[in-house]
Amino acid sequence: MKHIRKQLLILFILLSSKNGAAKQIDTLYLYFDINKSELSIEGLKRLNSFCDVNSKHTKEIIITAYADSTGSVANNQILATNRVGFVKTHLMTTNASYKSIIKTYAIGETSRFGNDLQKNRCVELVFVNEQKKEISNLGTYAKGEKIVLENILFENNTHVFLTSSLPALESLAQTLKANPTIKILILGHVCCGGNNPNYDMIEPGSLNMNISDTRAKAVCDYLLENGIESDRLKYVGMSFKYPRVFPENSEEDRAKNRRVEIEIL
Repeated sequence: MKHIRKQLLILFILLSSKNGAAKQIDTLYLYFDINKSELSIEGLKRLNSFCDVNSKHTKEIIITAYADSTGSVANNQILATNRVGFVKTHLMTTNASYKSIIKTYAIGETSRFGNDLQKNRCVELVFVNEQKKEISNLGTYAKGEKIVLENILFENNTHVFLTSSLPALESLAQTLKANPTIKILILGHVCCGGNNPNYDMIEPGSLNMNISDTRAKAVCDYLLENGIESDRLKYVGMSFKYPRVFPENSEEDRAKNRRVEIEIL
């Protein structure tokens, strides 16, 4: 009976986090050593980077903690509870405003993530933003805010735009023309970096530029060619430093991380 209730709780959490088409949901998995409820230094770096990306306009934070099947059920429940507490405390220390929007669930022992015991020793951290940021609303955003250019896509391992990207590029150019005082920083990101935040690839024929740089530059060049003044534009490649989803467990996760954003200057 307890097992059934636990499975129903997991299902409820998943449905709650995904409800509503207007929500933007970013997810991070944090892994723990055996019988540990504190994160490693690398885990804390991942958590802090994730918070940096998702610090603005977060409406809800869902922290769900699990344990593997080693040890007793009671001890695994305590571990999950302590892992939730550790992550929650760190978040509230980082940003006091998080306190009122955090929901926590200590699931305890699980095999939800298959037979890999390390993957089951985790905290799932979900940041929910109620409103997706739209390019058409660029004039309403404050300095420092970031907007993902959702529909700007590239050919594999190059800075060449897919044809389907042209409407989004045109929309960005027209919006900048309609808001002549706005300046932006274009940020290029790549996927597939694993535990290496500096992961990137040199694009062949690009004078030793990384793909995250060439893709950000491609957006900048398009805007310049379409009438946007150069003093309003900057670009930089971010490699794999700020994934929206970590780790990447599917092509959907990799696609979320393989992106270009703009930041209001």
